[in-house]
Order: sequence, then structure tokens, then C-alpha cells
Amino acid sequence: MHDLTAKPVLCSGQLYLLHLETIHLLLVLCSTQLYSTSASAPSGTHPFIDALMQQQSLAAPVVQVALQHYSSRPPLPPSLQLWSPAPDADDRGMLKLVRSAAASVLWLPFRAYTFLIRLGFAQSDSSSPLADLSLLLLLALVNHSPQPTPLHPPPVRPQHQNPYRAAMQALQDSEDVGIDAESGQGRSAPGACAVPFSKLYGALGAGLTREPSVLLLYVLLHKCHRFQQYVLVRSDADTIVVPLLHRLYNTSYKTPSQLYMLLIIILILSQDKGFCQNIQEVTLTSVAWYKERLLQRTTLGSLLVVVLLRTAHTNMSKLRDVYMHQNTLAALANLAPHMSGISSHAAQRLVSLFDMLSRRYQRIGKRSSSGTLDGGTPLGTPHLNLTPLASPGQLAAEHAVYADFMRTVLEIINTIITTGLRHNPEMVYALLHRQDVFEPFRMHAQFADILDNIQIVVDSFNLKMDSAQHREGWSGSVTDVLGVIKEHLSSWQQDRLSKPEELRFTYEEEGTPEDFFVPYIWSLIVSSTSIPWNLHAVALFQPVTSGHDTTCADDDTASAHFQDADSTSKPNELHV
Repeated sequence: MHDLTAKPVLCSGQLYLLHLETIHLLLVLCSTQLYSTSASAPSGTHPFIDALMQQQSLAAPVVQVALQHYSSRPPLPPSLQLWSPAPDADDRGMLKLVRSAAASVLWLPFRAYTFLIRLGFAQSDSSSPLADLSLLLLLALVNHSPQPTPLHPPPVRPQHQNPYRAAMQALQDSEDVGIDAESGQGRSAPGACAVPFSKLYGALGAGLTREPSVLLLYVLLHKCHRFQQYVLVRSDADTIVVPLLHRLYNTSYKTPSQLYMLLIIILILSQDKGFCQNIQEVTLTSVAWYKERLLQRTTLGSLLVVVLLRTAHTNMSKLRDVYMHQNTLAALANLAPHMSGISSHAAQRLVSLFDMLSRRYQRIGKRSSSGTLDGGTPLGTPHLNLTPLASPGQLAAEHAVYADFMRTVLEIINTIITTGLRHNPEMVYALLHRQDVFEPFRMHAQFADILDNIQIVVDSFNLKMDSAQHREGWSGSVTDVLGVIKEHLSSWQQDRLSKPEELRFTYEEEGTPEDFFVPYIWSLIVSSTSIPWNLHAVALFQPVTSGHDTTCADDDTASAHFQDADSTSKPNELHV
């Protein structure tokens, strides 16, 4: 550990290699976590991790150097070549895992030596192996959560005993904590961890194509208040939001864990009103990766809404994950009061989402007596090991879940029209175009109150359309209809609508976040490193191997080879 903090910037090939192998060794020594069925364990179960947790004086320097490596991404020196396991290497473990802590201590030195032997030769696929390995080690250390022992119960939650997490929480911007008179560089408080936030922000924007970077962004936003505030006030929010949306757009190629993290990051950002307003001012000239519609001169806010709605549609038709739907709608609800100039595509998608939810709501209501679902699985069940059969009690629960989702979508629409109708003519057009979707629920006990404002808007503009039909040259085209809408929006009296209570959602980690994060992070370590792990002995999660290959060149599919041992673990709760 002292060697890692000695020189944060490396030029020598030998020093670069020394740091790489030091991190490899630390990961192997910490890998007892892989062979435990629990994400947290009493003190003594993982002796090397426990020893690292006791190095409180080194925590801040280690976090700082790891973040500096990540920000600068020092390349592999040209004179250096790295060894990695050959494709035909024997992937059988040298030893069968003995699950007791005593046996782990006995055999770990030999396992560490075995793991660090390179069995073949290959060039590294990474532009900066040191940056990537530093990040993996940092994530493993920050997310470790030891359990208290009966003899030494902690005064606070065990996670607060982690000095690396504490160092991350206290992270400072070295460009904003003062300037040293002699060097002209940023000066941090004594003992504090400080890095240039501007470089870290830029590195995150460039690195969000890699899954560990997404996890780092989450940790920084959730754990480090200073960095969160720095991100929220940046005027170039597209630096991180566009890469996040690009990853979220490729929903079909993501595991649930990957999607959860993307949605949670967006939810955290959407909690800030300034951020929600700022993204309405950022204009994107084009979005090449969005294939359903040609998006030109669209705002970042509109793109965010479109991708979230697309995610909701995909989840409804394929994944059917309640947790994912809750987070998607929560982010949309936070954005709703600030939506301005929403595109026709986004407006139509929003109304279509209500239509999809309502049709399934009605279908469940009709079939509740038979105890089965027509053409799909219950939304409230886990997304793995599903059965198309459901009892009447399950169907009743499903009915209630869909009703809640429908009401949330209606509240989102209601918020848009009561706070910014004049700035959203496309929303009015979408309501007029699909007004039949709302008709069956006008007198429904659960939806009638929230449909009042929508009906007032629809009735008012229906009258305007009836009058406009008598105009000379009226053709009823989209252009004609939008022209009438914009004409009358300029004189629209907002007080005609009742002001609903603002619906806002906040993110909060569950009581045991390690149950989600620890298996997730270690699955990334196993899939991203060249260490020949004994996959047959892994107990923390269920590895899925393909021949001898335990790594993935394509980051989008790297974690798809691993399934959490507890697939129902979720990282957070929503609070209204």
C-alpha cells in the first residue's frame, strides 16, 4: 500500500509494472470475498481486507492516487508488454476452496502466488491498464462493509467504519481549496484527499462506456457531496448525461444491475431543480445513436425524457421489472415541472406509455377470476424464473401495481400542463391526438380527480379546432393543428387548471447496500482482469463461463456473464 502512494504519476516502465502487480496482488489477497456466500462477514473472515481497513492513515492517499490514475489514464509505456492467460490455459483451480476462515488464511499465500503466474502472452486491450486496475481496487475497498462482532458492536452502521469510504466522502477539489503560493497549485486541507474535479469530470464523461466508470460516478454522486454539487452546477451536463443515455438506450444488451445503476444516477441528478432546468438549455445538434427517429436540434432535457420513456416501454414489453419501472417514472416525475419545448416524439411516447399501462390494467381486471395473465408474466414477480400463471391474489396485486403506475404517468402529464403548457404545444397535440386513451377512466374512482385538468385542456382545444375548421385553407394537417395550438397557447389562462401537489422522488440506499454492490463489483473484477480465477469455487455470485475465457473484450457484455446470487437485491428505496 505504501508503494501505491509513493508516486502518483509514473513514467518508468518498471515503476508502472510494479504498481500493476501490486494492485493485482491486493485484489488476489482481497478475493476471499469471492468465496463467501455473504456480501458482508464478521471480522476475521477476510483477514487481508480487515488489515487494509485498519490502515486508516493510508486510506486518503490510496483513494487520491487511484483517482489520479483514473483521471490521467497513464498509458502503458512502449517498452512494456503485459502477460495474460493464454486462451488454452488450464482454468481448473489449483485448490478446492475451503470455506472456513482458518483454511483461507492457511492457503492464501499459495493461491496468491498461483494467481499471479502468467500462463501465456498477450497485449493488453486497455489503453491504461493501471487506471482500470486502480479503479477496480478502489471500488472494492470503498464498498466493503464488515459486520460487527458480538463482542465489539459498533456505535454506528458498519459501513461508516470503512476509512476508504470516509476518504471518498471527504474528497475535495484540488483546484478550489486554495492556491499554494510557491507551486501555484491547488492546496487541500491537511490529511484530506483532493483531486482536480475538472479532470475527474472529463475522465468520467470519456469513460462511461466502461461499466466500472458508471459505478465510480454513482459512488461520487452519492457519497461525495462536493463532487455532486460540482456536477450539478456544470453548464456542460451533456458531458456525462449523453454517454449515460447512450448506455441506457441499449437496454437489450444490459443486465438488470447495469440498468439499475444507470437509472439511479439519472434519478440522483433529477433530484436537483437547477440540473433539471439546466438540461432544458443545452441543445444537441444531433444524436447519431438514436435510431427510431432523426433527432436534430433537440434539447438534452427532451432527449433524456425520450430515452427514459423508451426504457419504460422496453421494460413493459420485455423485462417486466417493477423496480426498474419505479425508478424510471420517478426520474420522469422529477423532470416534469421543468419540461419545456418537449418534442413531439417525447409527448407521443408519454401518452403511449399510459395507453400500454391502461390496456394491461384492463386486461388483468378482466382475467382476474381465471388466475392467469394473457400473453405475459406478472409485472410484480422477479424478472428471472418467471411463470405465466398467477393466483387471483397475485392478479389483484398486479392490478394495484398497474393502477399506481398509471396514476404516476397521469401526474407527470398533469404536472407538465399545469406548470408549462404554454411552452409545450406538442404535449397538447399528443393529448388531442390520443384523447380516446383517457376516456375510459374519466369516471374511474382512482383516476377521475387527476384527469380533470387533462380533460379541461382537451375540451378547450377541441373547441378551438372546431372553430378553425371553418377557416379558408384549413386542411387539418399537423402544421395546421399545431398552428392553432400555438396561437391559443399565447393567451392560455393557467389559472383554469387546479394546481396539483408537486410529486418529487428522492434516492436513498437500502439498509444493506452491500448485498447489491459487493457481488456486482467483484463480478466486474473477475470479468475485467487477467487473473485466472477459480470460477468453480466462486460463491458470492453465480459465474457463467464460456470455455476457458473468463474475460470479455466488449464492455457492454462483460457483466452479462455473471448473475447475482441474490437476484432480488436492489441498491435503493424511493421516497416521495
